[in-house]
Amino acid sequence: MRFWEFAKRNFKELWRDPVALGFLLGMPLVFMLIFGFAFSEEHMSKSHIGVVDKDKTSTSRAFIKVLNEIEDLEVSSHRDTSKALKELKDGELLCFFLIPKGFGSAVEENRRGGKMKISLKVTYDETKQWLPEQAIAIVEGVALKFMGTENPLNLKRQGIKPEAKPEFLHFLVPGIVIFGLMILIPTLARTIVADKEKGFLPRLFTTPTRSVDFLLGYSLPMILVTVILVIIYLVVAFLMGLKVYGNLALAFIFFFLIGVCCIGFAMTIGAFAKSEAQAEPVCWIFLVPMAMLSGAWFPIENLHPIMMNFAKTFPFYYALEASRRIITTGAEFNMVSTEFLIVLGWAVLSFLMGTIAFRRGIGFD
Repeated sequence: MRFWEFAKRNFKELWRDPVALGFLLGMPLVFMLIFGFAFSEEHMSKSHIGVVDKDKTSTSRAFIKVLNEIEDLEVSSHRDTSKALKELKDGELLCFFLIPKGFGSAVEENRRGGKMKISLKVTYDETKQWLPEQAIAIVEGVALKFMGTENPLNLKRQGIKPEAKPEFLHFLVPGIVIFGLMILIPTLARTIVADKEKGFLPRLFTTPTRSVDFLLGYSLPMILVTVILVIIYLVVAFLMGLKVYGNLALAFIFFFLIGVCCIGFAMTIGAFAKSEAQAEPVCWIFLVPMAMLSGAWFPIENLHPIMMNFAKTFPFYYALEASRRIITTGAEFNMVSTEFLIVLGWAVLSFLMGTIAFRRGIGFD
């Protein structure tokens, strides 16, 4: 049972290291609290837009009334463009729309089956183009429906309807959990290298301790830490208002497997690194790009195909996709079975790689 004593020692070493605990537990929780409260729907302000009605008909007034009923918009009516333009330059408006003369008659004609072209002019600050995009998209969708304008393309759409409206926490929490687990990599690698530098491992080589005792002694505490971390992250997420519409145990399995992957990566780096100063940057050079490319911090649908394909060679992307679908849409196992097999395969492979690297790097072979 030498491995058990070794494992308890390593767990205590981690517990007594405030820097390691601060990075491992504190940083992801801080990210979750900051981004969760900053960008949650309850705390996000409405998009303030302006409308200049040059038509002044019952139809144009009805259109403005419809816009006022949209929860995500705060609509201000203006008599002329000069005042709206001033408020736009002062930053009081994201954008403003000009309803031209003839708007009402054109809408009525289209509703009777006509094909009159209707234009709405929108003005926005080009230096902040990304800010008004959401408001413009909302107004465009409402306008098309209100005007009865049909797209020439007969596009048939079919999709799945989530059980609940997706919230920012549904995107944030899986990303923060997996990012938090990624921090296991520098934590464990630093522990292994520190033991080598202090001479602790060389001294153990003179005892009957087997290689399996070393492997279990380092990996078992981190497996326990993985479980504890996931539980803490999820508890904090629930306190912040997260609602899980799928099988939480299934999402937990994905998180656990990612933890195993990270332990394997850490053993590989820790076995070959010569010093803590060498191990730490190597870990973060690997960790930060993986967090970005996997989608832990922001959506990656518009990534360059080369970068997207690179992200898909690692398990983090698949674990995030699967866990978000489980939490948001209630996806069952058969819907994420492909992702499960990929992540499971990576867990086995990374742990095997870590085992081989550890045996050779430490000097058992």
